[in-house]
Amino acid sequence: MSQVKHQKLHVVTRLPTLFALTTLSLIALVMSSGCLNRKASGQSESVGPIRQLILDRRNPKKSEKSIPSGLSFHTIMHNGEKRTYYLSVPQGSMSSRPLPLVLVFHGGHANGEKMAEITQMHLLGMRAGFAVAYPEAITTDRVWNDGRSTTASATDDIAFVRALIDQLVKQHNIDERRIYATGASNGGMFSLRIGCDLSDRIAAIAPVVANMPVDLITNCKPRRPISTMIFNGTRDSLMPFTGGEVAGLKILGRGKGDVVSADATVSFWRKINSCTSTPTLEQLPDRSPGDGTRVTEFRWSPCWGETEVIHLVVEGGGHTWPGSSATPTLRKSGVTSQDISATKLIWEFFKRHVL
Repeated sequence: MSQVKHQKLHVVTRLPTLFALTTLSLIALVMSSGCLNRKASGQSESVGPIRQLILDRRNPKKSEKSIPSGLSFHTIMHNGEKRTYYLSVPQGSMSSRPLPLVLVFHGGHANGEKMAEITQMHLLGMRAGFAVAYPEAITTDRVWNDGRSTTASATDDIAFVRALIDQLVKQHNIDERRIYATGASNGGMFSLRIGCDLSDRIAAIAPVVANMPVDLITNCKPRRPISTMIFNGTRDSLMPFTGGEVAGLKILGRGKGDVVSADATVSFWRKINSCTSTPTLEQLPDRSPGDGTRVTEFRWSPCWGETEVIHLVVEGGGHTWPGSSATPTLRKSGVTSQDISATKLIWEFFKRHVL
């Protein structure tokens, strides 16, 4: 009898081990299945289940979160794909004169809701009288096709933006001569690409913590000069101020591509706009001495066709939206300067320019 009990006890003590082995086997099967599916489909943008879980946790489905106050959530079908965006249109606009429209593009691996939190552009729009749209990228990693080979995909984001503009003009009282584009990081580089490819629809651009990708600058040929305002932090650990490889998250894989320096980015747009004058230089007030940043503005104005180029250099600033009170997404983002509000400066810049 004691021998039988001993055998039963032996079986019971092995159960946790067998369970652990079975669980590990299932995980391995799921992961290998994800890899096989990715290879079979030929989609370089696909990710395995573990990596997808991380991305989904960062970007929950719209049904799992509330829509930010002052915004509505919309979809648009484009090239057989459902595209999404948040929208803010000041009340009573249909009975008044046509509204300017500001398109605000989120950074890589983010979404429109996060960009609304960071910039608060729609809140300014409700006060100042302009519409704001926060479009969302559709690739698995939620990145815009900004001209780098590392962000290239079968999704035509430029065509999507053109279609979105057409829809917003049709459905709302939007002034087609006063449509603008801004964004941060990957979204900032995408706004630079918009300046290259959609200068017939966009009156001005304002990229934040974004330099021209090396892959883009050689192919950028705007149809006309376009006013440009650029923000850079000198201590940006992700978007190198002096040019080079864009830093990325190891867990998301892939190289992030090379960019030219902040100075070379500004020089490119000065050339596009035929800015020949010597810039005016102004060190802006140190409104927040405790953050350790100072902002210097370089302005070339007027350039050809009343365009202008402005470069705001945030000495000591990181990979952040100046003036934002939101917590940066990444721990290595660095310091957010509170000496200026990029949101306010961008709108003051935009409203001076008409297509």
